[in-house]
Amino acid sequence: MTREELFAKREQKLKEKRMRRLMVIGGIIAALLLVFLIVRIATGRVSKKPGADSSVKTTEQTGASAGTTVSRTTETQSTAGTQGSTETAGTAQGVTETPAAQMTDETVSADDTAVKGTTDYTAEGINGWNDSGSGRWYKTAEGQQYMSGWKTLDGSRYFFKADGFAATGWEMADDGNMYYFNEDGTWDSTQKQKLVALTYDDGPSWNTDLILDVLGQYNAKATFFVVGVNQADFYTSELLREYNEGMEIANHTYEHVILSKSDGDTITHQISANDELIKSLTGYDMTLLRAPGGGTNDTVHEFVNKPLIQWDVDTLDWQTRDAANTLATIKEQVRDGSVILMHDLYQATAEATVDIVPTLYHMGYKMVTVSELAEAYGYTLENGVEYYSFYPEESPDPEIRAAHGGQA
Repeated sequence: MTREELFAKREQKLKEKRMRRLMVIGGIIAALLLVFLIVRIATGRVSKKPGADSSVKTTEQTGASAGTTVSRTTETQSTAGTQGSTETAGTAQGVTETPAAQMTDETVSADDTAVKGTTDYTAEGINGWNDSGSGRWYKTAEGQQYMSGWKTLDGSRYFFKADGFAATGWEMADDGNMYYFNEDGTWDSTQKQKLVALTYDDGPSWNTDLILDVLGQYNAKATFFVVGVNQADFYTSELLREYNEGMEIANHTYEHVILSKSDGDTITHQISANDELIKSLTGYDMTLLRAPGGGTNDTVHEFVNKPLIQWDVDTLDWQTRDAANTLATIKEQVRDGSVILMHDLYQATAEATVDIVPTLYHMGYKMVTVSELAEAYGYTLENGVEYYSFYPEESPDPEIRAAHGGQA
C-alpha cells in the first residue's frame, strides 16, 4: 500500500467514526428526552410551553455531549490495517527471452520451499530464466514458475516472492529473517541481517493505528510503552490491536509521573496500577518499564520491579514534530542493536513511521521488540537495571560477541 493510500484510508476511517458517533449521540439524546417527558408526565408537571430554564438545560446537555464527541473523533483518526507485502506483480511487457539452451538445473534441494504456480505473464515466457521490467523470474519445464519460497538453481540459492519474481536487495524470507540478494537474484550469504527495536512512548493514541498499519506491511514489530490514565483506558481499541498483532506492550507509568522526583510509594503505585489496568484490558502482563523522561536515580532502581529500558537513538520527535527530521536522525544514528525512541502521541511521528519502516527494511534491519532484541543478542534483562542498547559486539555471550566483531 502506498503512502497516499494509507493516508486516504485514514481519512475515510475518520469519517466513518464521526458518522457512527454522531448516530450514537443522537440516539442517546433522543432517549434522554423521552425519559424526561415520561418522568414529567408521571409527576403531572408537563408544560405545553417549556420555560427558558428547561431550554437552557437541554442546550447545555447537548453541548456537553457534542464537545465530548468532537474531542474523541478528532483524536481517533486511523487507517484500516493492510498486512503483507505490497509488491505488484509485473506484466509481460518487455520480456527478454532466454535461449532454451540456457535452461538451468532444477534439481530439488531439501532446503527448497518455493511452490510452482502461474501468473498473468507465465505463458509469455520460455522455459528457464526470463527478464521483464519488474525483475527476473523462472519458468519450469511444466510451464509454471517458482514463487513464495527458496529454490536452488545451478548451485545458487534464490528466493522467489509471492508474485513470482526473484528477490533482490534485502528481503524478508519465509522464515521471518532478512537476507540479501544480488541484482541477478543470487543470495549473498556474506551479508547478515541487523536487528533494531522501534519504541513508542506515551500512547496509545489516535496515531497508533497508522503506525500499526505500516508495521504490518513489513512484518515488523515494535514495543509500545503505554500510559494508563487518559491513554490506555481511553484508546482501548488501539491498545488491543497492539496486543493482537504481536507488539510488545510495556509500562510507562499509570499517570506519566516523573519517577526520579517521586518517593518509593509513588513509584510502586505508578507501576502496579498501570500493570493492573493493562492486565484487565488485554490479559497481558507487562515485563518492561521506561521511566517518563528516562529519569532514574537510586530510589527508582530500588523500587522498580522491571528492567528499565532507555535508548541510544533519540529522535527528539516530541520537540521537532517534524517527520523528515525524525527519519533523518534514525538513518544517521541507527546501528545493529539500537533502541530507537519515538512517541505515538504525535501525528508527525506516525507520518514519519510510514517512511521509517521501509527505509530500515531496505537497509537490512529486522524490526523486533525490545525483549526479542535482548534475547537474540544474548542479554539477560534484570529488574532495576538500565539498558540503553543491545549491541551484538558487546554481548555478554562470547560467541555472539565474536561473530559480530567484538572481543571473544
